[in-house]
Amino acid sequence: MSSCSLLKCIVDKCCLVGDFLSCFNAESINIPFVFIYTDNEPPVFTTPNNVPSASVDAGMANAAIVWSPTLSATDVVDGTIPSASITCVNGAGAAVASGDQYPVGITTVTCTARDAALNEQTTQFTITVIGACFVPFFPFIFISK
Repeated sequence: MSSCSLLKCIVDKCCLVGDFLSCFNAESINIPFVFIYTDNEPPVFTTPNNVPSASVDAGMANAAIVWSPTLSATDVVDGTIPSASITCVNGAGAAVASGDQYPVGITTVTCTARDAALNEQTTQFTITVIGACFVPFFPFIFISK
């Protein structure tokens, strides 16, 4: 047997099969070995990079905004994160989604993706809705003397 031991392989995390088996004479002993992987990596977002600004007609307070591309996240262990595990809220904490109505002004959207190991990643982007300028008509009255 070499200078490795089962304890050293666990403590030093030399958990590659070749490293572990090299610690022992694999031909003469039968050792059950369980690999334990802890997922500490948060998901990675594909954040909308083409969120258009929108203008609304006078008197309108909201505009429907579609995010492009669709928000998604992937994880090194879980793969594609299901949309049910991605939540988005506005600055007031209300849930928002692509295609929703957004008020005139700038709305910051914060989205969080959670993988099966409960690792979280957040991303933010802004949506701008520009209100139409309403210029009231005031007739001019000229008084001459």
